Amino acid sequence: MLRKGKRQEQRREPPVASRAAAPEAAATAPEEEKLAGSAGVAEAGVPAPKTGDASGEVQSGPAQASEAGAGAAPGDAPAQGADATGEAQGTAPTEPRRRRLWLLGLRRRQRPGEVPAGAPFIVCENLVKIYRIEDQEVMALQGLDLTIRRGELMAIIGASGSGKSTLLNILGGLDTPTAGKALVAGWDLGKMSASDRVRYKRETVGFVWQNVSRNLVPYLSALENVELPMVLAGRFNRKRAKELLEAVGLAHRMHHKPIQMSGGEQQRVAIAIGLANNPPVLLADEPTGSLDTRTAGVVLDVFRRVRDLYGVTIVIVTHDMSMAKAVDRYVLIRDGKVTTESVRRADADVAEAGDEASHEVFQVLDSAGRLQIPPDLREQLGIRDRVRLALEEGRLVIQAPEASAGEEAGRGEAAKEKSA
Repeated sequence: MLRKGKRQEQRREPPVASRAAAPEAAATAPEEEKLAGSAGVAEAGVPAPKTGDASGEVQSGPAQASEAGAGAAPGDAPAQGADATGEAQGTAPTEPRRRRLWLLGLRRRQRPGEVPAGAPFIVCENLVKIYRIEDQEVMALQGLDLTIRRGELMAIIGASGSGKSTLLNILGGLDTPTAGKALVAGWDLGKMSASDRVRYKRETVGFVWQNVSRNLVPYLSALENVELPMVLAGRFNRKRAKELLEAVGLAHRMHHKPIQMSGGEQQRVAIAIGLANNPPVLLADEPTGSLDTRTAGVVLDVFRRVRDLYGVTIVIVTHDMSMAKAVDRYVLIRDGKVTTESVRRADADVAEAGDEASHEVFQVLDSAGRLQIPPDLREQLGIRDRVRLALEEGRLVIQAPEASAGEEAGRGEAAKEKSA
């Protein structure tokens, strides 16, 4: 009984030395935890939450744990339901724990990875997009593969319904792929959170739309329109706004409103707006669709000029084949897949017109080795659903198989019905 009374007395009144050591234990917290916390705050670029008042007194945390440990007798087990920091399960987290959870949330935010020199800047691998309308499914992209290098000026050309606008929306962060992989400037577009998607659209990509009302605010001048994205991003820089308008050839029109400018001038202002926050990628959707031939040529020259000045990667989506002569490379997209790729010849002049004179054309194999034969060639060779492959003197030869008697009769009847 005497020993039990002494032990209870020791629990009620901890030794003076133990009480004095508690603040020292709190002051000498593990250095690794302090460094990790400060590093996480520095990466995020925002101040860490405070864990004490102005007097330096810590309201909760390691100091309380040390004091509790000092007051406990040797050999006593910690109270059941308490974690390592001394806080009971089911209760509100203490300030240090809230700080750790806050830093953990910052670390979970996606950060774009570095793109090695010479590596593709934009990569699409087996990209699939399916739209569901009631009970029907529409496959806008069917396993599309595409690579674009940094600083490239290229075009994606296709007819209406080919999937080119869907691809642009995915690259711009306006839509998400159903399957496959899409990487832009180190961002994985299929794994971004909502906040990451906002940062991506604000800092990584710029947009130029065909519809002028989507590009410009009608009651602002050209200079104010260029400054608006900077203000929204907290990066106001009037000097850069004027520099961009000079780069697109509109220094003399910077104080004019959109209604006082022509369609070509409005599109050039839209290019300056897309580059306001210095994005590495500029996406343009039918930028010359509403312009005449001469004005469209001026706008395309501006795209090339800003690419050379700022090193931005420019992707233009259009249905106009005349765009081919203005870009370094273009691809044709059909039925949600890239079918052909055309690359400018090294000795070709930008001013040369015509695809055959300025570009070398290649048929594209997808990741599964599939090859699309253009419809006009299939019709000329009589290719339907099967072909014969042969290797002759280092060349791959594709031939239509010999038709059987029944197939010939069926084709004859189909030809008669078509002619009738």
